[in-house]
Amino acid sequence: MSFPLPPRLRRRVTDFDVDEKVLGDGSLALVHVAWEKAGGKQYALKAFDRRLLRSNHKDADVTIEEHCLRRANHPGIVKLHASFRDEEWHYFTLELCPGGELWNMVRVVGCTESLARHYLGQVFEAVQYLRDAQIVHRDLKAENVLIGPKGNCKLIDFGCARDLANPQVKGAGTRNFKTVMEEYVGTSNFMAPEVVKNLSSDFRSDTWSLGCLVFQVLVGLPPFHGGSIIRVYKKIGKGFMEFPSNWLGDDARDLIHKMVVKDPDARLGSKNLREVEEHPFFNGIRFEGALPAEARHPMAADGWHGLDVGAVTNCSLPRGACETGAHGGSIRPAGGQGRGPNLGL
Repeated sequence: MSFPLPPRLRRRVTDFDVDEKVLGDGSLALVHVAWEKAGGKQYALKAFDRRLLRSNHKDADVTIEEHCLRRANHPGIVKLHASFRDEEWHYFTLELCPGGELWNMVRVVGCTESLARHYLGQVFEAVQYLRDAQIVHRDLKAENVLIGPKGNCKLIDFGCARDLANPQVKGAGTRNFKTVMEEYVGTSNFMAPEVVKNLSSDFRSDTWSLGCLVFQVLVGLPPFHGGSIIRVYKKIGKGFMEFPSNWLGDDARDLIHKMVVKDPDARLGSKNLREVEEHPFFNGIRFEGALPAEARHPMAADGWHGLDVGAVTNCSLPRGACETGAHGGSIRPAGGQGRGPNLGL
């Protein structure tokens, strides 16, 4: 296993033909589909508004995201093709994942335990790789897992990440007046108690978030939600999770209860995620190596060849089910018009 930074590819936006349709948008970025003119290969073009980055003091989040993506080389992590910028925009060309977000598939209704095991096994394998590379993701949730063309998962959005092997490269943190909180990052519904208190954020915090992700995938909602962020934080402080009746099996409940624990050192998988892989919930799942790109998931036999995101965009959530946390830069399906880069369209 090797984690050196690969050489940078020199690109310009004029090297690509860009679809004017916005594939996804976030608080600081837009995503388009783009084709490289030289070879015709298709990418996701993520464009960060540099003016907004400066005004929100978020330039460092783009720096840490690029750094972590350049270090990572794993089939369960989206690949960065190139990073370049002009006067107004900073661009990433990324591996295109046509299946959309895992969240769009599981929202409101969740998914079956067999399908959840398929997805979660891949996510856990990717996170274990990040641990070996000394990278803490710090924003693990279904919205940051994309589905590839054959049903394989890809982790995205490293703007909150921390590279323990290279502490000199770090994100912007969260500004509170004149103070910068370096530990209080991520999405509120998935933050561990120590993160909410701005005390620490490390692999143990990622373990809490992974437990919340298991709940989210199976149930269709994050375990901690409410009408306001304050209510969410109170529930997190108490470790109170409300399980829907007759929804989850005993093994699934036990796994979540053992991962979402207030004491960071007591969380199952806090020291090594292999502890989680040995849990009865994952019986029969092979974890040695993430699924390759051509792997097909349990629904492939029925002709499933990627998620039709449009089929689920009309689903609705209870008010306050997913709060905006300290870092709101996740890319989501675009719902409105916004200022975009001049792509020569």
